[in-house]
Amino acid sequence: MKFQIPDIYPSDYMMTIDYYIWLAVVVIGIISVLIFFAKIYKVESIQKPYLYRISFFLLLLTLQRVAYIIAVKLNVDYNFWTILGYICSLAGMTCFFLGIEKSVIRKTKYLLSLTTLLGVLIGLLALFEFLDRDIAMKITYIISTLATVIIIALFAWMISKSTGSIRRRSIITFIGVVVLFMGIMMDSELVYRTLWPTMPLIIPPILNSIGLITITITNMQ
Repeated sequence: MKFQIPDIYPSDYMMTIDYYIWLAVVVIGIISVLIFFAKIYKVESIQKPYLYRISFFLLLLTLQRVAYIIAVKLNVDYNFWTILGYICSLAGMTCFFLGIEKSVIRKTKYLLSLTTLLGVLIGLLALFEFLDRDIAMKITYIISTLATVIIIALFAWMISKSTGSIRRRSIITFIGVVVLFMGIMMDSELVYRTLWPTMPLIIPPILNSIGLITITITNMQ
């Protein structure tokens, strides 16, 4: 078991203002989830599936960040909590894909949902030490990256199929999703290994905050 954060991270990672911005990201995520769940009871039934998948998507991404903060700030098993974070992220993507493939793009036969679900299962195997952590992290990182690209592409496709106010909302939501995932992907071992110290530590949490706020405000209307 690995109880300390890897050396590839900056020595002051989550030791300065970036830590407090990450805490703000968690608070924003919780508020966003509560807003979406509250809105579910006020909209027509045709809108409920979309709001449910966005709600669980944001909830699980927020739990991912909580797991990462625990891994870094508390004297606990770093491997366990980082893998748990990846599992939450992939589970959130599975919820998103399941909703899309159930109501919008049925031709995929749930292939996207099953792919991210495979990442969840791989993460669980590593979590309970049935699979090497490094191998599992590489596989789940590849799946997460591909899933991120596909989610962004799906939003772009939905924008092309919409009109009027729905199109405007979809465009702004699309921008929020892109910014959110940029922040998530930039806060990774791979990026810190290659870009640090050229990338300030506050950039990833700021992007996460902007993405969450954009998605929430846009869909409150």
